[in-house]
Amino acid sequence: MGQDYNETSDMLRALDVSMPTATSSNAAKLPEFKIQFHPRSNQPLIYQSYEEFRVRSEKSPSPVDKTPWSPFRTLGDFEFAEIALASLLNQQQVNALLNLFARVTQGAVQVTLKNDAELRKVCDAAAMELTPFSRVEVKVPYKKEECTFEAHIRPLWEWALDILENPFLGLHFTWDAQRLYRHDGVEYEHFYDEPWTGDYWWDIQSSLPDIKNAMLFGLILYADKSNLSSFGTAKSYPVVVCCANLLVEIRNSNVIGGGTVVGWLPIVPEDAEEEGKLGYTTLKCVIWHESFKKLLLEIEQYSKTGYVHTSSHDNITRWLSLSLMMLSADFEEISMMALTRGRGGKHPCPVCLVLSELLHDLSRTFEPRTHAQGIDVLCVYDRSNFDRLHYGHGFWGKHVFGDLKVIVKALGRQIETNVEKYVASFPRWQNLAHFNQVIHVTFSDGNKLADISKDYTKCVVKSNIDGLRTDWNFLKVHLWKHIVRDICLKGAARNYSTRPNESMHKPIRDAYEHRSNGRDVPAQVLRVDHQVLATKLLRLRVDHLKKSVSGESDPEVDAVSEHTSVDHIKLGAHVVVTQTLKDLEENGQPDMAFHWFRQRFCEFLNDALPAYGYQVKSWISLPADFTVKEYRYLLVNYESTVTWNQCTDRLRCNPSFFGVPRYDCALIQYTETETAFVRLICMFSCVIPDIGNMEFILAQPFTTRIGPAHTIDRDLRLKRVKTVPRAASIFIPLCLIIRGAVLAPDTEHDDEFFVVEQLDSDMFLRTQAM
Repeated sequence: MGQDYNETSDMLRALDVSMPTATSSNAAKLPEFKIQFHPRSNQPLIYQSYEEFRVRSEKSPSPVDKTPWSPFRTLGDFEFAEIALASLLNQQQVNALLNLFARVTQGAVQVTLKNDAELRKVCDAAAMELTPFSRVEVKVPYKKEECTFEAHIRPLWEWALDILENPFLGLHFTWDAQRLYRHDGVEYEHFYDEPWTGDYWWDIQSSLPDIKNAMLFGLILYADKSNLSSFGTAKSYPVVVCCANLLVEIRNSNVIGGGTVVGWLPIVPEDAEEEGKLGYTTLKCVIWHESFKKLLLEIEQYSKTGYVHTSSHDNITRWLSLSLMMLSADFEEISMMALTRGRGGKHPCPVCLVLSELLHDLSRTFEPRTHAQGIDVLCVYDRSNFDRLHYGHGFWGKHVFGDLKVIVKALGRQIETNVEKYVASFPRWQNLAHFNQVIHVTFSDGNKLADISKDYTKCVVKSNIDGLRTDWNFLKVHLWKHIVRDICLKGAARNYSTRPNESMHKPIRDAYEHRSNGRDVPAQVLRVDHQVLATKLLRLRVDHLKKSVSGESDPEVDAVSEHTSVDHIKLGAHVVVTQTLKDLEENGQPDMAFHWFRQRFCEFLNDALPAYGYQVKSWISLPADFTVKEYRYLLVNYESTVTWNQCTDRLRCNPSFFGVPRYDCALIQYTETETAFVRLICMFSCVIPDIGNMEFILAQPFTTRIGPAHTIDRDLRLKRVKTVPRAASIFIPLCLIIRGAVLAPDTEHDDEFFVVEQLDSDMFLRTQAM
């Protein structure tokens, strides 16, 4: 069986095997990171330490506009319009608020608008600065008649110029391909991050004409059809674009520089008489491609000739080569884009020519699709990507979860009840949805998914439970085959994830419900979207003015804020009532963790403080009335082992958090070489004599389970830990906390828990190293 570039040995480019291996004597002296720029960039090789990597210079992106809210008459007018648009207020609500503001005679700002019509008029005036939508007709012959459909297009090249000429974004464009390396103690290991760190960008820049400052301007397109009404009678088909040259924090945001709606494709209506016929199916494909072609008209031209652009940010003239780098979509849209005939085709994969009956076999590699099999202008197959939202989480939600419910139902009502009770009691965590009546599992590792699917099939074949899936021969299983290829070519999976763009459907639905009359829906909805985009631009200018006046940056509103270093740990939500060591001990009863609290704390101070570098001149003895300050909230900043960016966990240690006790868990640096999990019991600070203010945690440690692992733990790759008795709780200096953690209880063993390593990629890597 033959091998190809995309699928096999060339994936080893993830490791730069040509790099010289550092000896043990000089490895510690080498910087952690190396950046190699494309040869045409004429930039030298850069070595950087942790402190220098990804630190960007802070520069003012543009001169300060003293009236950045123009064409609104005042700052108050603009802020009211922004709130009204963001809230999707209806006409009555708008008029009522304006009537209220008209009676206000004093205030920090003025509102001069008189009615809803004036609001819409001034919003339209603000939106004139940006490229508007235009109606275009798409005519296609069908059964000897000409069918006419209407599409709404914001010319892609005009949008690109809006982005290129925005002074607030100029600082954040990256033009040259890069290869990133991290020193692992032995050699520099190649890793991938932003789109310009992928092999595509490097290869495209290598193929550009030998012109000074010839650069790539990359686009990422997303398209997805969605229901506007609950009955599905009204639908939308937006096309969203973002610039691959911008940082992911900007590109995947909802501010200027993030995803922007640039098209509304026509939807061929359902026809009971025609539905399912080859001709009608072909008509839908032709309408889609003819509409999309109109969106790409100018882009197609400049992708061949290039475009000379001088940046207002740095006054550098660049020859830009436009390229559609990635297509972000679910399988239905990718099939439409690539014309692969969808699930019913003999070769349904949009990337390779795998046979439909072999989708389950991840051990085999098949010939990739190429532009020679399609069109010359663009190899759409290379632009197709593995999407975690649809092929990872969607695999679970639409396939595995259904079979899990079948199994639980077959086991009886009591098991169903127990499962739902367990789900309801699952520990809460930030950005993790909590359910009371459904099972929630977060699973994103491809190897585990493949292993479980194999073991699961063997169990199902032997099972007497009716209704279980035994055929796993469908596309979501196969597409895991291409994930490594996509990362090597286009960078991290977040670069082409549909998750940021899926969230754009909600404001479109809200605009349909609150700001349209149900007629000429695309025009009315896109008008609101265009106005909201204009207010985002004005918001950037207003915030820039505020920052220039105050000299401070507000991270909540700074759309292009830089990374800033903050304290590792911060305590919050302190208990107002003054407490003593005696109070803590008495209030904690009958919990054995608080037994002999004062005596144990004194022993800890005298035994442990010298080990942490503090000089204890004499035995520390604290009286019963020694004052402490208790806290219920802990903010932990830590460096991600995946991206090396700062991440934040918010931990609770509260006997009544919204009426429910919540005592979170954390990962701590137990020794110089070992980490351990603990559960927070009490957080407090106090002033230690001759030392000063210190912060501590009373915690219940978890230990690794002694003895052979359970069979089910090995099969499902679960990591089990066991709590020590509450009486064996320990004191920990706050600085030893690394990050937060989630431990799920084992219902059969009260003192045993499972580490939720799929909480995020950082936790996954940390637990693998334990």
